[in-house]
Amino acid sequence: MFLDELGQITEIEYINDSNKWILNDLYSKNIEYMKDLNVKDQNNVDECIKCNNDLGKRKAFYTKIGGSVWGFMDCYIDYPNEGSIYINYFLVDKNYHNIEFGMEFMRDFTCLALKEYDQIVLSKFANKPEVIRFWNSLGFDVANSPNTLKILRRQQ
Repeated sequence: MFLDELGQITEIEYINDSNKWILNDLYSKNIEYMKDLNVKDQNNVDECIKCNNDLGKRKAFYTKIGGSVWGFMDCYIDYPNEGSIYINYFLVDKNYHNIEFGMEFMRDFTCLALKEYDQIVLSKFANKPEVIRFWNSLGFDVANSPNTLKILRRQQ
């Protein structure tokens, strides 16, 4: 699977009960971003990482460098349909903004994913101008304004 390949070029750690506290730490440091995702308190943070088997194979993991967590990704394999990958959340710790970690990670993620899957679907939460610019720079065709944002797909 492409995530195994991704794990060979970047440090990732899947979320489980023993390490989910790290998400709380990311939340506290990035509270404004998480509020934009309708995460308001600890119960919502726990809900973010609870597995929902009805939506296909969920993969939630931290991204690290030198043992330090710099990001979080929550995605679904074969959702909303077979051959798709749905990016539910992608969070880069604000301390790692503007140094290309997120950009490089998503380039690798996208290239590897599109070797095996037909499309990548973005969450509707990608609705701020800087977030739209981020996705557009990676080759996604995201609308220019949050008012016209749609869930868009990148075709292989």
